[in-house]
Amino acid sequence: MQKTKKSRMILSAVSVLVVLSLLAGMTMAWFTDTEKVNANFTAGVLDISVKPGETEMASLKFNNLRPLLHENFSKELQDNGKHKWTNNVKANGMDASAYNPIPAYFKPVVITNEGTLPTKVQLSMVLDTTVNDREPILTTDNITIKQDPEKTQKCESRLKGVMKVLVYKNLSNGGWEEIGNVNLNTDSLEKNPDGTVKESSTYMTAMIPAGASARYVIAGYLPETAENEYQGQHYHGELVLKAYQMDDVDAGKPDDSSDWPISKEKLQELVDLLQGLDADDYTPLSWDAFEAELHAAEKVLANSTATADDVENAYDDLYTAVLNLVFKSDRGELDALIEKSALVEKDIEAGKYLPVGQDAFREALTEARAIDDNATQKVVDAAAKKLAIALANLRLDPSKARAATYSNSKDEDLINLKAAIIVSKYAVEDGNTNVRAMAEVFLRMVG
Repeated sequence: MQKTKKSRMILSAVSVLVVLSLLAGMTMAWFTDTEKVNANFTAGVLDISVKPGETEMASLKFNNLRPLLHENFSKELQDNGKHKWTNNVKANGMDASAYNPIPAYFKPVVITNEGTLPTKVQLSMVLDTTVNDREPILTTDNITIKQDPEKTQKCESRLKGVMKVLVYKNLSNGGWEEIGNVNLNTDSLEKNPDGTVKESSTYMTAMIPAGASARYVIAGYLPETAENEYQGQHYHGELVLKAYQMDDVDAGKPDDSSDWPISKEKLQELVDLLQGLDADDYTPLSWDAFEAELHAAEKVLANSTATADDVENAYDDLYTAVLNLVFKSDRGELDALIEKSALVEKDIEAGKYLPVGQDAFREALTEARAIDDNATQKVVDAAAKKLAIALANLRLDPSKARAATYSNSKDEDLINLKAAIIVSKYAVEDGNTNVRAMAEVFLRMVG
């Protein structure tokens, strides 16, 4: 085998040599010309974050669970915004003051797409076996909990076999709707008579555009069949979110169910709501795209022959444009550094700075000046930091230092002071804790 392979290699080489020889012996030539253009490819990013929808909460905490009929369970779901979520027990004829603590079975989560690609997110739940907790021991008749704190047992999440973890989606009209046949707790999935699983242990969200967020509610439900043995017991789980590219058909279909029909009245409500937006708050590119869809929606509203598809498409396009609006970045620091750099440029041309650091300075200044009003805050901040560090690394020619820093202009004094403060701040952020060195940079910038 090795000999054959080697022979093939030799034959290939001979063939190439023959071809080259033939080309070299020809008398006809073809004129050719080659040009090049840069081709830069950047892969998109799938990046999501999730946090509890309640202010100052680091996890989802469900309290005082009790068995309920399913139709009564959903009645107690109430949207408390960012405040602490507790049940609306009045919906089932009860008084909240009768409970201690007030039941809390529904908890909001906010999923944010921090990447550059639209995504669909799969929700699932896994049992957390790392929690160091204790569960109460019931009496032998499973009726009474022994209240003695010492009479507890190692927590084994004993609710896992009976408690359901349900998911609710936020409707466009502000309400909530349970996702049918979904139970994220794999240990309590219902089965059909033939033994097949009746419920899904995962849920795939609807599309979340880049930069957008979506709210869902996770709920802990004890069915009416839960008996006394589950009193005081726990369930510790981890909500797992996995982002998929929208084009990944093998990952599963996103939730694309329409929760309410789009009418002209609803389109008009959206248009009226968006009239209060101010163009000065957003980047020109994102505002132009939004304004085009807003005008398109207004034309549909004015068209007496517009079809239902026309109205629905106008609504979806306008809403998408709203989600893609980008706030203008704060350019204050960057503009101050560019202003200072213009003065430094003149001093460099006059030979008042040593060569060290000049190339990095020119590169940072060129990039900073190229940033327009459509840049994100992250891009602006990165450019400001790069220019600030480049300024800090420049070195004056000692023999001409006074001439370079002296100024008779109050405007230039203010420019120097602003730049000095900004450069010092970025030096600290960059890990420079040498107070003397930073002070030297500050004084040099101030002049």
